[in-house]
Amino acid sequence: MVGTTAERVPMKVGDYVEFGSYLGARILWRVMAINDGKPLLWSEYILCAKCFDAAESGTAGKGSNDEAKYGSNVWSRSNLRGWLNSLGRVNWSTQPPTMEAIWGNNDYENEDGFLKGFSATERGLLAKTVRRIADSKGNNKETTQDLIFLASYEEVRDGGRWGLKVEGRKKTPTMQAADWDLNGDLKAGLKWYYYLETPSADASYRVSFVLGDGVINSFYAFASIFGVAPALHLSSINPISGNGTKTTPWRY
Repeated sequence: MVGTTAERVPMKVGDYVEFGSYLGARILWRVMAINDGKPLLWSEYILCAKCFDAAESGTAGKGSNDEAKYGSNVWSRSNLRGWLNSLGRVNWSTQPPTMEAIWGNNDYENEDGFLKGFSATERGLLAKTVRRIADSKGNNKETTQDLIFLASYEEVRDGGRWGLKVEGRKKTPTMQAADWDLNGDLKAGLKWYYYLETPSADASYRVSFVLGDGVINSFYAFASIFGVAPALHLSSINPISGNGTKTTPWRY
């Protein structure tokens, strides 16, 4: 359906939106909530596999403390946050995700930021989101403001803010993500793991993630085997075309 906003059914939770690109393919998102007229979108698929944060020593498994050996689970200074919210070359605030500093083969220290895949018009539609980060036991840890972020444990858990159950948490990688994955783990159409932004309460180097079967667990931040399924808020609820279905998603 194409036409004026008045001619279309209003966007609602559960609708699909096509917005931005990564690895040469358009990104399909699901509307998880509408907050003050701003749709909250969550990637329908895993877009790539990357470490959450590299070993701070620069050498995986070596260093004077756990974060030096295995990376940090603090979202505000994580490599993944830096990459997701950058347009060109990332200005890394901590140890970059070099091959030597990660577990696996998906280094990304020289990759342009995720926002490069969005047009100037699309970047202008991104709304900055305040994220109040709590650990896996609900203890408040920090507050950030991000254009792009990861889902949290509180959002995706059973009975959480997004009303999901196990099936609703399961994700598969895109064909492009599977082709790009140098670990050889991602297979298009097969369920896989992906990171959440929620730090584990058990150790400073462990980050929450969703298993292929939808169960939530935690693992080392420096592991590049875990998928990335980002989320964002749009400033406008008024797309210019589409009908919100998976085959004909809303488009801006």
